[in-house]
Amino acid sequence: MSKQPPRLHRSRTSDAREHIRLLLRVARMYYQDGATQSQIAASIGYSRPTVSRLLAEARNKDVVRIRIDHPLERAMNMEEELIERFGLHDARIAEVADPMSLPAEVSRCAADYIVETCYEDVAIAVSNGYAVKETIEAMPQTDWIQSRVIQMLGSVSNSEFLIDSSETCRRLARQLGGRHYPLPAPLVVASAEVATSLSESPQVSSILDLAQRSDLALVGIGTVSKGRSGHIFEGLTDSYVSATLIREKAVGHICGHHFDIEGRHIQTSLCDRTIGISLQQIKRLPRVIGVAWGEQKLKAIRGAICGGFISTLVTDRNTALSLLNQK
Repeated sequence: MSKQPPRLHRSRTSDAREHIRLLLRVARMYYQDGATQSQIAASIGYSRPTVSRLLAEARNKDVVRIRIDHPLERAMNMEEELIERFGLHDARIAEVADPMSLPAEVSRCAADYIVETCYEDVAIAVSNGYAVKETIEAMPQTDWIQSRVIQMLGSVSNSEFLIDSSETCRRLARQLGGRHYPLPAPLVVASAEVATSLSESPQVSSILDLAQRSDLALVGIGTVSKGRSGHIFEGLTDSYVSATLIREKAVGHICGHHFDIEGRHIQTSLCDRTIGISLQQIKRLPRVIGVAWGEQKLKAIRGAICGGFISTLVTDRNTALSLLNQK
């Protein structure tokens, strides 16, 4: 006689394990394979109502965890947090997968924001700098023939041509299809007397008046490191100005004006020699869009927000997260 195989006994957990296997099988067929409840019922030999009950049980027992999520939703939640935390009018955060595309993605986000929130007869005051240039390059071509683009500070002859305020102003007007109003003056002149005389001349004062009455301003946020303020100020500052910036702990500048991390305006000899609208005038504009990204900009962004020099921030997710994590 052949021996009978030993009898197998079910343990206390056998039925539970088999039931979990069934739940997993049904859940995978439904959620991963896209099978209908009727198809699952035919496959496993159960009725369709039973399959429905098994799927509900799978969700209740966390066999299935349904997650509704999208990177854009996370960005929008962070935008709301920035607005609430810093008292901003608005914020836009670009989701950037590739660090090499960071400038392009943030600039495109800023350009989209301008198009989405402006009317065809908008008056935009424009600053200078790399972020402003990149944003204008990302602007779509429109036919806003009633739009006006106004240069809000003087030109810098020794800076890169494409990032200078006169050129950014002209190029934005071309993209919008409207008119541009250049400011016929340098950013910094030799003395306070010359600055006053030039600012009060009809050709300059009329443009500055237009800039002060703009619907919004588009500005970059410059950084200060060891008393140096970047290419825009090359040849315009001296050792005394640099020493003042170091002593007063300057972290950034907007439209030629320096400030510390708390947003306090730092007075230097440049202030009285600069042609453009002042920080107080900037603060009175209905909306100022500041475009900046990267860890190196954190202190400058924080100072610009604290000082009220920008009311809308456009940046990337990592920079926004770092801002929110600062104490």
